[in-house]
Amino acid sequence: MTQVFVNGEAVDCPIGATVAELLRLQQFDTLGIAVAVNQQIIPRGQWHLHELAHQDHIQLFKAIAGG
Repeated sequence: MTQVFVNGEAVDCPIGATVAELLRLQQFDTLGIAVAVNQQIIPRGQWHLHELAHQDHIQLFKAIAGG
């Protein structure tokens, strides 16, 4: 296991886990969210390819309509 930070909270995940795997393991609702790893946006189509590293900082952003 390795440790990453999701929205500032420490989370354990398997070594070599991808963004998609982390979201699935943590049961995050992925509808309408964007993901940044170490302040770099990861396109949704790359979530299954982007491997997380120890101490990565992941930010999840939810799209909110407003005016």
